[in-house]
Amino acid sequence: MKKIVKQILAILVCATVFNEAYADDGGGGSAFSGGSSLGGDSSFGSADMSSNDSGNNSQSSVLVPPISGLSTDNASGNNGQLNLNNNQVLYGANGQGPNPYRSAQSLDGGTDIYRSASGAIGGGSQDNLWQNYANMGSSAGGSQQTSLGGALFVPSVLGSGYVLNPLMQQQDPFQKNVQIRSGLYLPVFGYNLFRIPNTFAPINSTPVDANYSLGPGDQVTLQAWGSMNVNYSVPVDKDGTIFIPKVGKVPVVGVKAANLDSYLKQRISKNYRNFELSATVSQIRSIQVNVAGFAARPGTYQLSSLSTLSNAVFAVGGPSNAGSLRHIQVKRQGRVVADFDLYDVILSGDSSKDIRLLPGDAIYFAPRGNQVAIYDGVKVPGIYEAKVNDTVQNIVNFAGGFNYNVDKNQVIIETMRPDQTLAANNYFLEQGLRRAINNGDIIHFFSLNNVYESSIVLMGNVAEPSRFAYKSGMKVNDIIKNKEQLLTKSFWNSYSYNTSGRDNLLTQIGREKTNEQINADSTSMYSTGLNSGSATGNDKKIFGVSDNLFTAGPLQIPEANINWNYATVIRMNKDTYSMNVIPFNLRKALQGDESNNITLRPGDVIDVFSSKDVRTPSSTSTIYVFLDGEVNAPGVYEMRPGDTILNAIEKAGGLSANAYLYGTQLNRESVKKKQQVIMNQMLDQLQQTLLGQVSNSSASAGGTTQIAIQNQILSQQQSFIAKMRQIKPTGRVVLGVSDSNVDLVHMPPIVVENGDTIYIPTRPSTIDVIGQVYNPASFMYKSGTTVKQYINMSGSENQFADTSNEYILRADGTIYSNQQAGWFGGFANRVLSPGDAIIVPQQIQFGGTVQNLLNWTQILANFGTAAAAITVFKN
Repeated sequence: MKKIVKQILAILVCATVFNEAYADDGGGGSAFSGGSSLGGDSSFGSADMSSNDSGNNSQSSVLVPPISGLSTDNASGNNGQLNLNNNQVLYGANGQGPNPYRSAQSLDGGTDIYRSASGAIGGGSQDNLWQNYANMGSSAGGSQQTSLGGALFVPSVLGSGYVLNPLMQQQDPFQKNVQIRSGLYLPVFGYNLFRIPNTFAPINSTPVDANYSLGPGDQVTLQAWGSMNVNYSVPVDKDGTIFIPKVGKVPVVGVKAANLDSYLKQRISKNYRNFELSATVSQIRSIQVNVAGFAARPGTYQLSSLSTLSNAVFAVGGPSNAGSLRHIQVKRQGRVVADFDLYDVILSGDSSKDIRLLPGDAIYFAPRGNQVAIYDGVKVPGIYEAKVNDTVQNIVNFAGGFNYNVDKNQVIIETMRPDQTLAANNYFLEQGLRRAINNGDIIHFFSLNNVYESSIVLMGNVAEPSRFAYKSGMKVNDIIKNKEQLLTKSFWNSYSYNTSGRDNLLTQIGREKTNEQINADSTSMYSTGLNSGSATGNDKKIFGVSDNLFTAGPLQIPEANINWNYATVIRMNKDTYSMNVIPFNLRKALQGDESNNITLRPGDVIDVFSSKDVRTPSSTSTIYVFLDGEVNAPGVYEMRPGDTILNAIEKAGGLSANAYLYGTQLNRESVKKKQQVIMNQMLDQLQQTLLGQVSNSSASAGGTTQIAIQNQILSQQQSFIAKMRQIKPTGRVVLGVSDSNVDLVHMPPIVVENGDTIYIPTRPSTIDVIGQVYNPASFMYKSGTTVKQYINMSGSENQFADTSNEYILRADGTIYSNQQAGWFGGFANRVLSPGDAIIVPQQIQFGGTVQNLLNWTQILANFGTAAAAITVFKN
């Protein structure tokens, strides 16, 4: 019992993890196999972010945006917590020391918009505001961390690319305020560019510009041939010279790279004649610059002497979160020689104001200027830095211009008044675009609605759903001009494949051209009430439906599934914006019937349904019935509404000479579905009752031996339930005929339904004895032989038999029990019919409630499934 309890608890824990964990990217592992939690503290106090793609035991971290009002306790282990404003615990901290960004336990899977949802990169839902960052920076089969100065990068929620993880940086106050007021976390434009190391750093191996002037620290490569032979590299010394053998020191400071060949040849020609020479600058010197102000990493840097100011800005990590992108100064010998706007380079590629740096230059990052937020209607929503004279039009240009669907009638600008109160202002577009920007403005536009003027929509089960231009006086048959418009692509695909393509495929692969889906086995013997000596019936999927295909026995019939009797026009009431549904008969509308061929109005939607969407009445639908077995012409027949089983048998040529009408099996799909529901409910109740009985028995058990016996009994009953769940109802309708000598005149006049299967077996020649007897077997049928005689042929009941609950499963699907026979009913002396089966059940050890539930043959017999159960328990 302990083992079972542990297994149940393990399942419950797994289910809980399933609800709370967040999936990895499917690269071989997931949050379930690798763990799902916020990453542990890194050396910078920020969350580690690793993704378990290989299914190992490493942590799979999930990161979420910052939430206003977060608080944390000084934590050691799992004591710290992060709370929302309403004091609801969101995350439990896990790490050392106080840190609001400390790792946390797996997130709750509720409706909190801040949770990291299953919208992982490259797949899954993205319904939540914040994406699942668990697999950011990870590659298939392993994990890695992309960081610089403690910063991790996450995909932008506004589009492609990566932004600095909000938890890894100090959130800008204006950015946070915009988030509160708009509900959007807008990135501060440009700052994510500096978090990717070395992307814009100058490379020393870059070809030297022709105007480059040589100086100390450069290296020159010389190649000379002829009267002199030289091939070596030489540095430019501190005195500005290079040393050439047999020539001596030659000054090169200030010489342009383009003139180096001619200059050196002129100097060497004083010593040599008849030679050629090639000289290049093979390595350039470095310069030292100072970085100050509101820089991400102030200090002194060694840069390439080819560096321009824009190169240097990226090489030194750019401004801090409080630094400006638009006012970057170069100070040379105490004088400002450049005031650079990096927006020019980033947004328009204009580097005309970029300057070459010299040794000793100081790069000063000014504090960030006015900030403006813009969203809706622009291509790159975000927070931008504005200069004094910038207008709304400038900010729109910074944001990539308008989206294709922006409403150009007005613009909303939220601003702060001089009295420190907030105000929202509406402007006509042209007026608003000219407005000067104030610090803290929030700008947004509206998007156009997808409203179609003067159009008609055709949708539903049609070949080409579309919109059509409206014309005055249009009617339904002006949109649906012919019946062919109702034949969908799936219908023609099904028609083409199932009438020719399927057979061609089977021919090429050498397969038998049969519609059988499951090979017949002994199960069908008992599902029809027949014994092992008789021919078996069809147990494959006789009737079924798929896309535009109806399977009826050996036939596969392409169907258009058109509902000709019902379609609708959906019309909006322009006064109340409520929808009116106007039904009509589709067939009559196409025929021009005035009452159904509705006159359309602009904006109407014509919705055509499939016969699967709205089922048609049986009186108007086609009925197919499959007759199999002992009829003169077995096959699928089309029947009329109201036809009975007798009509179907007549259509199949009547009964053959060997027909056993008493064992007739009528299987019906609608009955099968009901049987499955009832059976599942019964087994669920049985499972719960068994567990309750075991719990009570264990509490009262006095010794180890008794507990062991009870556990063994429980195991047997659980095995019994597992076997019961293998039973699949057949949908058999028990006809309830009088006796085994029944003829067509006495058959009940049951009306057939579409999809009915009627199987008439041959007359069987055996009787089965199954269950708790010494020799379960099949015996030759002998007229007048009783139940007791057949049981004696099986060696009589064994010690486990429940003799008071013995049953006869008749060939017609009904059951006759010992309890029905009564005390003097003479069950043992009952005479059997061909194909009957005697069932001797096992004694049940637990109480009366379970005993009643485990009289399963009686329950299953009520919906014709007991016969199928026999095979399961025989095996």
